[in-house]
Amino acid sequence: APTNPTLLYKPADKLLGKHLNEIFPEKETQKFVSKINRALEERKTFQLEYSLPINNEVLTFEAAISPLTESTVLCIARNITSRKKMELLLKEAEQNDLLTRHASQVPGVIYQFQYLPDGWILFPFVSEGVSDLCEVTAEEIMKKGPKAFCFVHPDDWEGLTSTFNVSMNMMENFGYDYRVNLPIKGTRWLRANAKPEKLPDGSTLWHGYLTDITESKEAKEALQISKDKQEAVFNGSNDAIM
Repeated sequence: APTNPTLLYKPADKLLGKHLNEIFPEKETQKFVSKINRALEERKTFQLEYSLPINNEVLTFEAAISPLTESTVLCIARNITSRKKMELLLKEAEQNDLLTRHASQVPGVIYQFQYLPDGWILFPFVSEGVSDLCEVTAEEIMKKGPKAFCFVHPDDWEGLTSTFNVSMNMMENFGYDYRVNLPIKGTRWLRANAKPEKLPDGSTLWHGYLTDITESKEAKEALQISKDKQEAVFNGSNDAIM
C-alpha cells in the first residue's frame, strides 16, 4: 500500500493488476522494464529516476528495484522533487559564477534575455561591463525587466522590437544596431547579437553580446558625407575633365 496516496500517478484501484504500459507513459515504461529485467537477471538492486505529472505539477521520483522471486520485484519509490530543484539551483549558481568570471575578461556586455509565455521579460544574467557601456549597473538591469529598454532611442524602437519578434517566432539569431540616449554620454550606437533557445516552460532565452559601435558608425557617416561632397563638386563643375 502507498504511504502517501497523493503521490500516486493514478488511483490505487486503477494500478493493481495492470501492466506497466497501461499505467505509465511509454518513455517511463521503457525505463522501468529495462531496470526490472536487469534486477531479475543479475539478482541485485537497481536505482531509477523518473518524472510524472501529478496534481498539475511534474514530480521527480527515485525508485529502488530489487528482485524478490524469479519473476517478481519490489519497487520502493520516494519523491525527490525538492532535492532535484535544489541541485538545479546550485548548478545554475555555479554556471552564473563561471559566466561572471569569464565575462569580466571580455570587452562589451554578455547577457541573457528571457521572454516568458505571459509576455513578461527578464535578464537572468548581465555582465558587469554594462556599467561602462550603458551607465547602469548589471543589478539594475536584472531588476528592471522591461524598464531596461528605457534608454532606447524612440526612432529605433520599432525596428528593434520587429527584429526581436522575428528572432523569437522563427528561432533565428538576433542582430540589430540601435541608438540609446544616455544621461552622461548622450546618444550612442549599440550592436546587439544573440542566439535564441526554447526552454521547456515555453519561454525563450537569448544568449547574447552587446557592444558600442558609435565610433564605427560616426566614421562611416563621415566618409559618406565626404563622398557626397566630392560628388556634388564633381557634378557642379563646368570644367571639362580630360
